[in-house]
Amino acid sequence: VFEVQDGLAYKKILTLDIPEDLDVSTHEYILHVEVYDSQDKESYAYTLYVEQERHDIVVEDILLSTQSVAPGEYLGVKVRLENQGYKDEEDLKITVSIPSLGISNRVYMDELVSGEQESAQSAYLVIPSDAAGEYEVLVSVEYNNGYSEVVERSFILVSGVRMYDESTFVSISQITGLVVDEESSYKVQVTNLGERTKVFYLTVEGLHPEYTEKILVAPGSSGEFVFTLEPEEAGASYVFVQVDTDEGMVAQKLFSVDVEEKNSIAVIFVSVVLVLLIAGFVIVYLRRL
Repeated sequence: VFEVQDGLAYKKILTLDIPEDLDVSTHEYILHVEVYDSQDKESYAYTLYVEQERHDIVVEDILLSTQSVAPGEYLGVKVRLENQGYKDEEDLKITVSIPSLGISNRVYMDELVSGEQESAQSAYLVIPSDAAGEYEVLVSVEYNNGYSEVVERSFILVSGVRMYDESTFVSISQITGLVVDEESSYKVQVTNLGERTKVFYLTVEGLHPEYTEKILVAPGSSGEFVFTLEPEEAGASYVFVQVDTDEGMVAQKLFSVDVEEKNSIAVIFVSVVLVLLIAGFVIVYLRRL
C-alpha cells in the first residue's frame, strides 16, 4: 500500500517465492496483477513460462540420533535428500560439521535419480569432552561435479554427563568380511558384574541390521546378542554399536568397514564345475547307448 500524486510515475518491485515442488509439467502459469484504490481498479495478466531446473538437490530432513548428547559421545546425523532437478545426480558429497567445535565428517551418495528421495548413510561426530551448550549442526551437499551446493542447519544440545554402568563388561566382535547382498553375523557378549538382574539394550545402526533389542542377564552371568548385517553396496561405510542398561551406558563403538563385491571368481568356478558335471553325465549316457 502506498500513496501517489498526479502526474508522477512510480515503480514498485514485488518478489514472489516460487515453491520448490511446483508442478512444471504444463510450463505455463498466469500471473495476475491488480492496482486499485477506493475508486478505480486496473487488472493485468501475464503468462509466465516455468521450467524445471537442471540441477536442484533439496535437503528434505536432517535426522539427529538424539536431541541432547553428552560430551565425549557420538552424534549420528542422517540426511534425507530429494532430487528436484531433471538431471540425475552422481557422486554427491555430504559434509556434516559443528563449526564452533571444529569437528566434521563426510559421507557419499553414488546416485540420486531425478524425482526421487533417498537418505544418505549416517555421518558420526565425536563431541569434544569440554563442549557444553547449544551448537549449530551444518549440513553441506555438493553435487553437479562440485559446481552446485546446498546448505542447511540444525541444532544439538550438549549438556550434562552421561551416566555409565560400570558393573558390567562388554565385548563386541570385529566387523569384517562384509560382501554385497550377503548376510554376516556378529556377536556382542555382555556380563553382569552387579548384584541384581539387569536388562541390556542393544542399538545397531548402518548396513540394514537385524537384531534382538534387549536381553535379561542374571547377577554374575553373561549373555549374548547376535546381530546381522546385509550391505547393498560395495565401498566404505560405518556401523555404530551401543549397549545400555537401565543404569546407564555400557559401551558404544563406531566401526569403519569395507564392503566388497561378490567374488566373481567363485561364481565362475561353480559354473565350470556344473558344466563339467553335465558333460560327464552326457558322456556316460552316450557310452551306454
